[in-house]
Amino acid sequence: MSLISVISALHRANLTPTARELAEAIWLARYAPASVLGAEAAAPVGGPDQDSDGGADTETDDLSAAHAAGAPLGVPGSSPAGSRMTGRPVRLPEAPGLTGGRDLQHAVRPLRRRVPSHRRLTFDENATVAFIASTGLWLPVQRPAPERWFEVALVVDTSPSMALWRVAAAELHTLLSGTGAFRDVRTWYLDPAKGGVAATPSGPGRDPRELVDGAGRRLFLVLTDGGARGWHDGTCLRTLTGWAHRCPAAVLQTLPEQMWSRTGLPVLGARLHAAAAGLPNTRLRTTFPRRRPRRTPEVPIPVLGVEPTALGSLARLLAGTATGVPLAIAADRVPTAGQETPAAWVQAGDELGRFRASASPEAYQLAVCLSAVPLTLPVMRLVRHAAVPASTTSALAEVLLGGLLVRTGQDSYEFLPGVREGLRGELRRSEEIAVRAAVSGYIEDNAGRRGQTFAGIIAAAEGEPAAVAGGELAPVPAEVTTRLGLPDVPDTSPAEVGGPADQMANEGIEESYSRSERRRFSRRNDAQAPYFFLSYAHIPGLAEDGRTDPNRWVAKLFRDLVDEILQLTTVRGPEQAGFMDYELRSGVRWADQLSEALATCRVFVPLYSPRYFSSEACGKEWSAFARRLPVPADEENRMGAIIPALWAPLPELDSIPRVAREIQFDHETLGPRYREEGFYGLMKARSRRLHYQRAVDVLAKRIIQVAERDPAPLGEPADFVNLPSAFHDPDTGAALRSSVPRISMTIVALDLSRLSSGQQSRPYGRTPLEWHPFPEGRPLASYAVDAALQHGYALEVGSLDDQVEYLTRDKKPDTPSVVVVDPWAVQDARLWQSLRRLCETASRPLPVVVWNTNDALLGRAENELSARLREAIPELPGAPAATHVTSLAAFQRELPRILYSAVARYLRSAPSHPPTDSGKPSLMDPAQDDN
Repeated sequence: MSLISVISALHRANLTPTARELAEAIWLARYAPASVLGAEAAAPVGGPDQDSDGGADTETDDLSAAHAAGAPLGVPGSSPAGSRMTGRPVRLPEAPGLTGGRDLQHAVRPLRRRVPSHRRLTFDENATVAFIASTGLWLPVQRPAPERWFEVALVVDTSPSMALWRVAAAELHTLLSGTGAFRDVRTWYLDPAKGGVAATPSGPGRDPRELVDGAGRRLFLVLTDGGARGWHDGTCLRTLTGWAHRCPAAVLQTLPEQMWSRTGLPVLGARLHAAAAGLPNTRLRTTFPRRRPRRTPEVPIPVLGVEPTALGSLARLLAGTATGVPLAIAADRVPTAGQETPAAWVQAGDELGRFRASASPEAYQLAVCLSAVPLTLPVMRLVRHAAVPASTTSALAEVLLGGLLVRTGQDSYEFLPGVREGLRGELRRSEEIAVRAAVSGYIEDNAGRRGQTFAGIIAAAEGEPAAVAGGELAPVPAEVTTRLGLPDVPDTSPAEVGGPADQMANEGIEESYSRSERRRFSRRNDAQAPYFFLSYAHIPGLAEDGRTDPNRWVAKLFRDLVDEILQLTTVRGPEQAGFMDYELRSGVRWADQLSEALATCRVFVPLYSPRYFSSEACGKEWSAFARRLPVPADEENRMGAIIPALWAPLPELDSIPRVAREIQFDHETLGPRYREEGFYGLMKARSRRLHYQRAVDVLAKRIIQVAERDPAPLGEPADFVNLPSAFHDPDTGAALRSSVPRISMTIVALDLSRLSSGQQSRPYGRTPLEWHPFPEGRPLASYAVDAALQHGYALEVGSLDDQVEYLTRDKKPDTPSVVVVDPWAVQDARLWQSLRRLCETASRPLPVVVWNTNDALLGRAENELSARLREAIPELPGAPAATHVTSLAAFQRELPRILYSAVARYLRSAPSHPPTDSGKPSLMDPAQDDN
């Protein structure tokens, strides 16, 4: 048995001996009994003390035999300038970029916990039964659904030195997603020069503050080597500090620890203490094992290697299961002009000698092995994984940044003059064979499997040389070639390096990585992206039943469009055909679902009407969709994914916002009746039925055409509540006057400055608007804003201190009003007096009292507080009675009725202005032609 056969057999058995272990095994084989070894082992095998030249002929024969038995394999684009090779492009299996993946998954297990969701509700069977039994009303009770505690923002540095870690970043994303510890894992890309972030490596920059989660439940992990200039001058650290003020944040340093002091991220040894779980970095306490340094960072940001022990320490700190955790933190760095990047760390001269003196043993062993192969990033990763399994990717980073290499292409390198020869002199012939055999064995075992691949070239004919810079990569058996993508029948036109086939093979790591990202997004697009989003102006409800809901005509148009799309396409259901918020209920986070739909829909269909352009919500919907569109020189092409439809006749064209005037919306093919009356006019008259059906058919086909051929690119959900309206005047910046009914809501609650001794501080914030009496929910004011927007109202929320003078003035308020009361607030004398004064007015607001029945302290004081509430909100003739809600689900359920009741009560006492013209309008001109 030849040496190369022995090594290949060991790798197929998942055994990865070191060079010393292999040499000892061969030496022992010389003295083992023949009965143990078998007949093949009877021949003596040279021991390690044998002269290297004595076995050279045998080893050369072994290598020649391997060449004859297999097909030579090379890497395109790695040959020296002027040299050419012929071959066929193949895809070779990529080696893993991370080591210890399973241990990394185990390390984050402390973060696997569930908390009540802020976004989703679930049916509470027991609470529903209790509610029905106590009230006799057959209504469901919902509670926040449990969800995973944290979501992760994996931020990847895009500096050139991080090219080695692209595959590792993708694997880290997959690994974190598969732990079951996080509800969402998203990858972002950091531009170290500007400190901005983007959704793709080459995408448009965004403000890093957009990534901050207000609830503090997003964990930022920044993957970097700290070598870019932005880390040296503090640009990146300022971005990271901004995240760390509101959320937990840490740096995953890709380089070995002994190199951290030479980067733009020097560290200090410290111990971090957390008083509770899930705290942002600003609330961590730092102690130092030795004397406190003179310069300490304002915000402690942990810096840890990509290895299980450090990641586990961070997870225990965030979970609150450990304190005094030893972790390195980023030190304050004084910006230095002309700071060098990692490529310039090593001075000119004896590069190999300096590298040998400073590198780790694993890095030096890897450098020696790399001297036998072409130097591209995929090949170097493959050699590290297959031939030097004891090393990590950090060891490969040492080689790349150790001053031995010069970059010759996007992902290709070459040793400095004389370095390859010096390293090759330390690589014995048997070791070179072992390296090539290990690479060949990995390719043979993984060829044709799913996963990342990189470009390779295999000889067009058996035995034909495929020399590339640094020598060929490895021979592979002939039976493996079909699994690599090479057909059994050879092509008569072999590819040449430098031609089209070479360009295809030279896609490299970045193209492979971008294809995997596109596949991931395309799966998301197929599963979630509706063909169109129907944007329309909500008309406030006239009654609580759906029979008189004026928005039912829009809902009918939506259903007709969905039916048409289902008939003409292969979409699986109505939810993939279109989206309309008509079915959303106030019990869900309406703004979040709306933002998700606007970020994924393929086409945006606004229904033009006079009310549409005065609606703040419609302007926000337009703005959320338009921010996804590219910005080419041709503005018309940019807006191709916006297909307007006319709902009701518009006044003069100059009266609508400029952003809408720039889009053609009359649709000649929809017919003249449509242009004159819009969809609403066609739907209301039976004589227009054929015109309506024709317009729906044409619009549906246009939506399908754009959705399938040129859809809007996917985006990220926007903060809908704080999004500016697209209908603001572009010249003055002022918003168009809104005709949406306004409602005033006054919050009567304590804040942190008014708490009495012994009272819980958890439900309160700096202002009464931050009051959140239910631990599973957010402030009640935000739920009220969501419900108002959904039902076509504009809600103005303020505290009692801010609004009491306006609401109690002699003149009647010009808006309906609601007052939401915290029972504890009546213990504050000033708030009690203001509330009583407000409720004694003739235009008294509709009062709502919110009780948390799970609050034991509130339960003990219920009788006292109820008496104080009856004094502050007396029962007066004609005045609305107080509504009492006892849970978050009840508050969400009652909100629509409360808002409607406030508007109806206001309208009953509002002054009327009848028309002065007593003439009866004609419903239809008899001379009008219906054709």
